[in-house]
Amino acid sequence: MRILKKLKKIIPSKIYLSLRYFKFYKKFPHIKNAKTFDEKILKYILYYRNDEMPTLVDKYLVRDYLSNKGYTQYLNKIHGIYDTFDDIDFTTLPTQFVLKTNHGCRFNIIVKDKSKIDMEATKKKVNKWMKTNHYDYAREWVYKDIKRKIIIEEYLENKGDEFLTNYNFYCFNGQAKHVNAVEYNSLTKKWFVTPYYCDWIPCEFKYKTHKKASHQQPLQLSKMVDLSNELSKGYPFMRVDLYVVNQKIYINELTFFPSAGLYPRIPASFDIIVGSLMSI
Repeated sequence: MRILKKLKKIIPSKIYLSLRYFKFYKKFPHIKNAKTFDEKILKYILYYRNDEMPTLVDKYLVRDYLSNKGYTQYLNKIHGIYDTFDDIDFTTLPTQFVLKTNHGCRFNIIVKDKSKIDMEATKKKVNKWMKTNHYDYAREWVYKDIKRKIIIEEYLENKGDEFLTNYNFYCFNGQAKHVNAVEYNSLTKKWFVTPYYCDWIPCEFKYKTHKKASHQQPLQLSKMVDLSNELSKGYPFMRVDLYVVNQKIYINELTFFPSAGLYPRIPASFDIIVGSLMSI
């Protein structure tokens, strides 16, 4: 097992990503002459470089970046930033909050009642996250050198809604083309992902790995599209993730490599159609 782990780290990224793609799709990707969106994401990981990108995916550093650009009003309130779990003084925190790290995917814990936290289990989980380099999963170079932090931020909820919808705007060369309405049902442990065009007409495709749901058009849709366009300017592709909580827009995160190039659409023809929007 140790030998396999060592081999995984020394295999060249192009070979590693091609093998990872083959394991998922049962075929090798065409990276040089990429046509599908997932193939272009692999090409994006391997060959596109911009010095700002590591800052934009760092959930801690991106806050200063956004504030300097005039987007402070879209940031959630922070209760604390920590280097280790032991640094957290839970007695000073509100009853409800969100604990997350700045360097990975789905490294978060929603706390609705801190008196019910299993401290031992939570510490074990967070310490595992803090030892994880997200780069190792899929060679997404933007995560490789992030200085890991623990973030405690304000718990957000919509009055009357049990689950928050995360709006993922797919932006190509500074233009949002479609948006995924994403919900996670913590009771059933299931994700629902529903793609819409930016006028809220449902897309003709769905994602192979997730079921669809039905969503009302958010009142702030036009502003969300404009904000996504502004944030994504200058990049062949950026996904801008937004929340709307009690009619207020929040920036959740900015990311560049959705599912690291393993996110098939049905019908498969839309993998090529969406891929044609990305110039790289």
